Amino acid sequence: MENGCSIIVGEKKACCGGAETHEMKNRSRSANEKNMSVEEQERAIEIIFKILKDKKGRVPVNKLFSVIEEAGVGLNDPRLKEIMENITELQRKSMKTEELAKDSYFLDKETFKKIVSHNCVMLHRIMTNDFVIQQFKNFWDEILNIYEDCKSFDEGDPADYIPQLARANRSHWGVSVCTVDGQRANIGDTSIPFCIQSASKPLNYALAITLLGAKTVHEYIGYEPSGISFNSIALNKENKPHNPMINSGAIVTCSLLHTDLKLADRFDNVINEYKKMAGLEFIGFSNPTFLSERETADRNFCLGYYMKENGCFPAGTNVLEVLDFYFQLCSVEITCESGAVIAATLANGGICPLTG
Repeated sequence: MENGCSIIVGEKKACCGGAETHEMKNRSRSANEKNMSVEEQERAIEIIFKILKDKKGRVPVNKLFSVIEEAGVGLNDPRLKEIMENITELQRKSMKTEELAKDSYFLDKETFKKIVSHNCVMLHRIMTNDFVIQQFKNFWDEILNIYEDCKSFDEGDPADYIPQLARANRSHWGVSVCTVDGQRANIGDTSIPFCIQSASKPLNYALAITLLGAKTVHEYIGYEPSGISFNSIALNKENKPHNPMINSGAIVTCSLLHTDLKLADRFDNVINEYKKMAGLEFIGFSNPTFLSERETADRNFCLGYYMKENGCFPAGTNVLEVLDFYFQLCSVEITCESGAVIAATLANGGICPLTG
């Protein structure tokens, strides 16, 4: 796997324990945003305009963009979609003459109101620094220092337990940050896809908990450390996999997901959930990795049949189908950028900070 790093910052909580409290906070914030009156929005826009306007009483577009980016918010953030679309449309219409084109880079009061009205609450958060990291530039400078310090590190080798993974470019190095408030930054090879492999395990576990509830899931899987290798052929004293983060537990987790659907539909359903976690950013699939993993999966096949013998799966489970499903989900591709959003979604109690 490439040397990629996804960082999430903020209120870090496990998928099950503590997520409810943070989710309630998010719902409270959403409710406050929805209850913001027209008068309050108009006052907010008025104040923002006064802060950003130049001596001629206009807001330079580049100044607006600069303020947004300094807060750690990307110009492609879905929460600013209408602002960006309105500015793009304004500038497109202004290309008719050179004078209009120049004016399109400055927004008078009425134009500014029209452009920002749909994203007023988000822009107000940016202007009031209402984010988990208030000095984002200082924070990012520290990350850049770490990035540079680690850039020359070239020890170790790509994972080789699957032949396809061993062919990864070991020079790839990137860092992506996404906070629980959706503040983001990237440096290096952050847009290059790589296979998620075992990072799929917490995602699938979270989906299973959401679908079935913790009580049902843990009828089949334990939640304590095993103290042995991640791919050991062993069960706990209750004849269950020790936890969902080792191969045996992850395979059983897959057997619990959308059991009423055919395999293709099960895969599509989980991929769609991954995309939601990633804020609709890149989620792909590496068929070569899937085929390579399946061809070299003797131990996982052994695990599967061992667990079938011990009654670990729900009744009627097709072991070969579940193993294929497990290999497929391990072969899903993300980038550092989309992976950071997924991590932030987990840290945010399962709510994507970009799309809600």
